[in-house]
Amino acid sequence: MDRAEALQLLESSRKKIDMLDEEIIKLIKERTSLATDIYQAKIVLGMKIHDPEREEFIHHKIREIAKEQEIDKD
Repeated sequence: MDRAEALQLLESSRKKIDMLDEEIIKLIKERTSLATDIYQAKIVLGMKIHDPEREEFIHHKIREIAKEQEIDKD
């Protein structure tokens, strides 16, 4: 790779990262909205807000997805 190719790679990679960052923020916003819906439903249903079993399930699921994607689970 020469200097010109390296500069082009740097620029295109940064643009892709910027686009991914925007997508990530949109997904976080959507997830937050869904969590708010769940919170409101739990209040109406008289359920506890914190659910340790569900939280552990989510943590386990995320670690498994990370492992499948060859990402450090921690």
